[in-house]
Amino acid sequence: MNKLIPSTIKMDNPNEAILIYEGLVDVIYNDHVENVEISIIQSWLPTPQVKFNFEIATPPLSFLNSDGKTIEIKSDGLFRWKAIVLEIIENEKVCFSGILEKSVFTGDINKKIKQLDFSLFNFRSYFGYNFEVTEKSKRTGEISFKTNDHSILIHSVNSINDQNKAERQVGGYIYTNACRIKFKEPASYEKVEYLRIRLSLFLSFINGRKSYPRFIKAYSASGDLLWEDHSSYHVDIYKSVVSWMPFKIDKTFTDLWANFLSITENEDDFEKISLIIHWYLEALNNSGHSIGSIFMLQTAFEILYNWHVNEEKKINPYTKKNQRWASNKIRTILAHYNIGLELPCFYSEPFKGIYLKEKDPPYDFCFWFTQIRNMFVHFSKDDSDNLKKLPKHYDWYLINTAIFNLEVIMLKMLDYEDLITSRLLVDERNDLNQIHINSPYEPVSFYRN
Repeated sequence: MNKLIPSTIKMDNPNEAILIYEGLVDVIYNDHVENVEISIIQSWLPTPQVKFNFEIATPPLSFLNSDGKTIEIKSDGLFRWKAIVLEIIENEKVCFSGILEKSVFTGDINKKIKQLDFSLFNFRSYFGYNFEVTEKSKRTGEISFKTNDHSILIHSVNSINDQNKAERQVGGYIYTNACRIKFKEPASYEKVEYLRIRLSLFLSFINGRKSYPRFIKAYSASGDLLWEDHSSYHVDIYKSVVSWMPFKIDKTFTDLWANFLSITENEDDFEKISLIIHWYLEALNNSGHSIGSIFMLQTAFEILYNWHVNEEKKINPYTKKNQRWASNKIRTILAHYNIGLELPCFYSEPFKGIYLKEKDPPYDFCFWFTQIRNMFVHFSKDDSDNLKKLPKHYDWYLINTAIFNLEVIMLKMLDYEDLITSRLLVDERNDLNQIHINSPYEPVSFYRN
């Protein structure tokens, strides 16, 4: 049984600032250098930023004109960071404060890396494998991934109850996981960056919100600290959204990372998958509200169709007639992945008896989704009248089904064939909504052998 991975930070409470550096540095602006005592922290609210603060008793005139300008913060042999001054307050001393630019890095990237430790924030709770918290206690909060050349461990730093309580009562930004990557053979910085970028996308897809690795520490084979990365990589503020992630982790789930690396090895493919997951996450988090979510999801389907049909030419269109209709493009993708074209029965029932055209097309999910999108794109008096015919919550039915279909498509691309958490209302008695990916309307008991 593995032991709890040591944390790369100190953060005892949600939204608590994290100290990155405190001490003497040289601050450089317009060829003037001032040696000052500085404090650099990661703050969270209202926006996650790496902030600095220092004072100068009698600053040069040029420093007094640095508001809104870029300065350099330098510590010999440790770091040289760029920052932007956002506020200058004159009291007994002159106080300068602002934010550091994106790269906040210390150490030597030229040495080979054997181990990488990092932190996750706002990653959802789950039942994983057991790991040792102390000699007398354990927790079911471990996820492990393995490939031919490295392994990944993710540990929950809080119990499920404590994490859920903090999310409900406080929210914001919560330190949720201590993580480690171990390489079989020491790896280059370029290899680490390649994995970090893909792992950021992969974990965000699992989580349903963006949660990138933060506060990264790299170690040599002998255990020496090589470098630290304090850069403010993206973390979404806490929001209650449903993720497909199964509530209980097992072997088939842990194979996902190796499969994700396989399908994103080609940079062009990685770029497309990044865009699909981006639009999926934006729609899932309702960033454009219901109308915007429909546009975002349609964009994801269009990327899939163009990729599979026009570029790879590995899928035949669903029909030879009207192939380029948006509805037929979605039918092509869903049929290829063996996903039903209809709305779930509990969503389709409210649409019965509603007709928008004289000729009867197939009134399936693909029709309703693209037809309503077109109403908003080419909005007219007729469209306004037709929208009034639609059942209450029609947008919710369509968006939820579209998100679910995208999740299943992505998971089938990853060769995943097991349980997921369904966002569709499959059974009110099944609180966890666990279903098998190939039987989306048949709830599965969480307690299975």
